[in-house]
Amino acid sequence: MMASRGPLFWTGAAALLIVTGVDAAAVLGRHIGPPFPGSLELVQAAILLASTAGLVAATAVNRHASARLVLDRVPAVMRGWMLRLNALMSVLFFLLLAAGQLWITSDLWHAHEDSDVLHIPFAPLRVLCVVGVLLAALIVSRRMIRPDQS
Repeated sequence: MMASRGPLFWTGAAALLIVTGVDAAAVLGRHIGPPFPGSLELVQAAILLASTAGLVAATAVNRHASARLVLDRVPAVMRGWMLRLNALMSVLFFLLLAAGQLWITSDLWHAHEDSDVLHIPFAPLRVLCVVGVLLAALIVSRRMIRPDQS
């Protein structure tokens, strides 16, 4: 089943196009023209946006990469338990990622951190990361509670 091309798709796609354009301009600048100062900072911010959109989109359509080598060879009852355990561990993983990022964000909120060249603030990027992993945890939690609704 193909995922719908909603806002997450277009956000991630636009971010990847920005990465491609900025990196291409930086390479061209290094070889034939003036350098592109701060290109790496723009690429890093766009990659965070693309990866967050990808994480939430893949979680929403239940299409994360998986190896089914063991899962396909166990009885159906055990498969159900393994899938529930996987969902529970996924929620725990996402919550731990969010907790760690929240800790760093709260600790450095008033430090006014930004990138060296373009002065891109880090706090909003960290908040975006937290929102993304919390959304992924919410999606998996909802799927665990109401499997028929996903």
